[in-house]
Amino acid sequence: IANFDGKSVFVIASGCALLSAMFGDLLGTVIGVLAALAGWVELRGVKLLKAGKADGVSWLVRAQLLLLTAILAYVGLRLRALAVGGVNAVTSEFFRMMAESADHWRPADQRAFAQNFKLFYGVIAAVTLLFQGGLALYYHRSRAAVAGALALLPANNPLLTACPVCRQTVSRAA
Repeated sequence: IANFDGKSVFVIASGCALLSAMFGDLLGTVIGVLAALAGWVELRGVKLLKAGKADGVSWLVRAQLLLLTAILAYVGLRLRALAVGGVNAVTSEFFRMMAESADHWRPADQRAFAQNFKLFYGVIAAVTLLFQGGLALYYHRSRAAVAGALALLPANNPLLTACPVCRQTVSRAA
């Protein structure tokens, strides 16, 4: 789980950070970089577990909490922008121009847009809390099992075992 998740988060978040930077979106760039950092932290935890170090689980927990914080911060800032500046603060000039030309930017349309905007970011927040929060809790609760499994491996024995968290073969490193 951790290896796939860490790689996925790192690649996707790095891409989002680059796209945000290309479009001049400072907030998106910063959040993308923080999310990519979370992916790197998770991969670091996987590497430590593969080396037989139980503290790799702490890195996995930190990665999920960092990603959770980054996404919730982004959601909060986007919802705040809507609350403070209205729909014009969260839409591009191009979007507004296209909507107006199609006669879809009347006050009722703007209210519907704002409601859907809130719903969309609410769903993002809920899914993030469930997924990243759930993974952080899962990793945290797996600490004892991982430490116990790694402790059973003699330091000088190249015996391999499957890590209960990362599901990868690990060896006890000296």
